[in-house]
Amino acid sequence: MPEEITIKDVAKLVGFSTGTVSRVLNGAPNVNPEINSRILRVLKESGYLAKERYRPGRRTRRCGSRICMLAPDMSANWRNNPLCVRWLSGIEEACRKRDYSLDIQFAHPELSSRELVRMLRPYDGILLRVPSLNPEFLPFLPKNMPVVCFDSSRPQLPFPQVAADEYAAGKSVTDELMRLGHEKIAFVNPEIRHRELAARCAGYIEHMVETGKFRAEYLVMSDSEPREITEPQAAPPDLAGMLEYFLSLPEPPTAVIFANDWTAAGFYNACLERQISIPETFSVAAFDNTVSICEILHPKLSSYQLPLFEIAYRAAELLFGMIESDPPDGRREPDIHYLFGKLVLRDSIKPLHTSFRSCK
Repeated sequence: MPEEITIKDVAKLVGFSTGTVSRVLNGAPNVNPEINSRILRVLKESGYLAKERYRPGRRTRRCGSRICMLAPDMSANWRNNPLCVRWLSGIEEACRKRDYSLDIQFAHPELSSRELVRMLRPYDGILLRVPSLNPEFLPFLPKNMPVVCFDSSRPQLPFPQVAADEYAAGKSVTDELMRLGHEKIAFVNPEIRHRELAARCAGYIEHMVETGKFRAEYLVMSDSEPREITEPQAAPPDLAGMLEYFLSLPEPPTAVIFANDWTAAGFYNACLERQISIPETFSVAAFDNTVSICEILHPKLSSYQLPLFEIAYRAAELLFGMIESDPPDGRREPDIHYLFGKLVLRDSIKPLHTSFRSCK
């Protein structure tokens, strides 16, 4: 009978130390992506991932409380993105207070669903950053594995979830612009099939319809297919054509809401090229409050701040409760907990009510 392959054997095969192989197994972020892919391939081909230690029930809380944050449709290049930093900070703070160990796993496209699940089985629980498409690996998870989803909501997923109320965010931003005197308000959604952006747009539509101000020509949406694994965009979109469209309307909007800060930055570039003034010609608002974008634009961009730190922190606390129940509770009701944010007003919005005074 052949001897069982060990981590030392794998290390010899790939030409790296056992410590490096161990870091890859634990999802450590400080491994070169090429080395990470190479070691994962050897782990797969050697049969190491199929060993007994990866079968359900082998790990117990007596071994230490260890959770995994999994983002299955985001590459590791997102790790330093300001939005990701906010929710990672929330998870890390919750783990620090409760003395939990945290591993972070971004997308592993080279692994099959079953192989990915084998990597996840040693953990006490999983925080799943909800992807744009339903993850194919979910049916293979052990039924008693505690899982909490966060950052966005998917009612069809059989797990507790913590997310921002994107629909309410869309209504809130639209209502604030109306409070400042704007009635001709446009909305730009660059990804019509993106659930969160679509929810923000739906909130805008509902509020405009309720107030009798909705105009179809002010709603601009682009169709695109959801992507399983997404990379951060290198440059804002080119919105020169959209700017020309708004200017060509018999009654151009006085304010434009963009579904995210990145798209608003593209509109800023188009306005700069044409020497169109913000907010004199168009007041602009967006979502996410990515400070590194909002504060560098001129004028500074008004944006709705999502409670990403709070969402991730609460999701971690919810997961800890499931892990610490006796026995561990992996079948909790799939309730969705919604949290609310707020619009951060900056210089990109011009009040049309002469009586309005800035709170600054």
